[in-house]
Amino acid sequence: MAGQGVIDVALDLIALETERALSHGALAAGRYVRLTVRDSGHGMDAATLERIFEPFFTTKAVGTGTGLGLAMVHGIVSDHGGAIDVRSRPAAGSSFEAYFPQAEASPTDDDQSEAPLPHGQGETILLVDDERPLVRMGEEMLAAIGYEPVGFDQSPAALAAFRADCPR
Repeated sequence: MAGQGVIDVALDLIALETERALSHGALAAGRYVRLTVRDSGHGMDAATLERIFEPFFTTKAVGTGTGLGLAMVHGIVSDHGGAIDVRSRPAAGSSFEAYFPQAEASPTDDDQSEAPLPHGQGETILLVDDERPLVRMGEEMLAAIGYEPVGFDQSPAALAAFRADCPR
C-alpha cells in the first residue's frame, strides 16, 4: 500500500452449523477462531488470487520480496487444521480470513504438560533471516536462554562466516 491506506485486523469466534467451502480450503462444521486482515490497498485480479499461496510467487519487483510470506501463512493455517478465505478486487483492497479450530480447553497456570525450555551452555547458533529486525530479536531471545547467537541478514555473508569458522 506504499505507506498509505488502512489495514483492519479483527479476531472473533464463529460457529459453523454445516461445512463451508472457502477460497482456499474447506471447513467442517464446528467452532473456529477467525482472524481477519482487511486492507484498502490496490487489490488483486483473479489470476493473482489463484497463485498467491504458491511458494516463490510474488508481484513485487526483484529484490523486494521472496514470495514466501503468504505460502508460509497458508502452511501454518493448514498445519493447525484451518483454512483461508481471500476476497479481493482491483482498486478495492483485499480481505484475508484465517480460520483456526477453537481449542476445547484453555491452559491453566498449573499446566505442566510442556517441557521446560532448554537452556544453552554458550553454544554458538548461526541465525539467518532476510529481515534485520527479526535477526536482532532472534539474537536477543537466544542470548537470554544461554546461547551465543551470530546473526546475519544476508545468506552469502552467513555462509562465508560458517565456512571461515568450520574449514573442511
